Amino acid sequence: MLALALPRLAASALSLWRSEDGGGCTCVFLHGAGNGYARPPLTSDPGYWGSVDDKLSGPCAEFIFMFEDTLHRGWTDERLQRRVCDLVTRPASESPRRRCTTIFAHSMGSLALAGALQSGLCALGEATAWYSVGAPWEGTEAAEALPELCGDSPPTDRGPVEPVLRALAKRVGFCDGPNGSVSSAYRALARSSPAFAGLRPWLGRVNGSMCGDSPFGLWSINSVELRALASWVNFSEKNDAVVPLSGCPAPAGAKLSRDPRGEHYLASVNHYDLTCRHGDGWWGKHRKPCTWYRAMAERAAAAAR
Repeated sequence: MLALALPRLAASALSLWRSEDGGGCTCVFLHGAGNGYARPPLTSDPGYWGSVDDKLSGPCAEFIFMFEDTLHRGWTDERLQRRVCDLVTRPASESPRRRCTTIFAHSMGSLALAGALQSGLCALGEATAWYSVGAPWEGTEAAEALPELCGDSPPTDRGPVEPVLRALAKRVGFCDGPNGSVSSAYRALARSSPAFAGLRPWLGRVNGSMCGDSPFGLWSINSVELRALASWVNFSEKNDAVVPLSGCPAPAGAKLSRDPRGEHYLASVNHYDLTCRHGDGWWGKHRKPCTWYRAMAERAAAAAR
């Protein structure tokens, strides 16, 4: 991507961006799997995204947070894809003075958007920036392990399921399908799903991405349970407890780096930390997911000026 050649001086200037004449972008946030019901979009969603709206005040002049059923509807669901299209294209059609739209899509949210684009349900304009966060572009073995957790398949050599993992499964609805089977949204994330074929080219449309490689991540209420999940799934590579690192790649020609102001950021955080709900880590630039959101919002707004 051409943006990778942005001079260091220009990147530094982006940090000085400020909203003038209400010129910030409309920032749209697409959440991942696990939400059990739908409601109209929100102007903030601290339960999922933390205080990201406060942190992005300025480069984001308006906030739209998706709130859709992503438990019973997988990313391939046409109704969900149409709702995503409506959210990401409406700002430009309803507010001609708003010059840009910045999309932050976490996990399954990026897949739903990519699927909608692939199906031709909508298109993204030149003034729309798309930032993908922890998206499993090729699916994840975590989804393939869930039938065993939900009792849909015979036990394997993964070992016993810890109580903390069963509590996590109940809270996020892993087994909320018929008769306690795997929920539709999680089942659609299995690597064996044919829906992933042809999806990868849309990775080239993203303006930036962030991935995690630490199941424990930042110290939070979710750290122990996500580490337990990663241990039970028994990933063969680094992961964020849900998505393996190889399944969260940067676009062709780009590389993930530890720079939280770079377009493609590799953070030592877990899948939940990637949403900014747990803030930034206290030390090390490799633990700054919220800093990355701010940097990307500034970059998108500056590019639209």
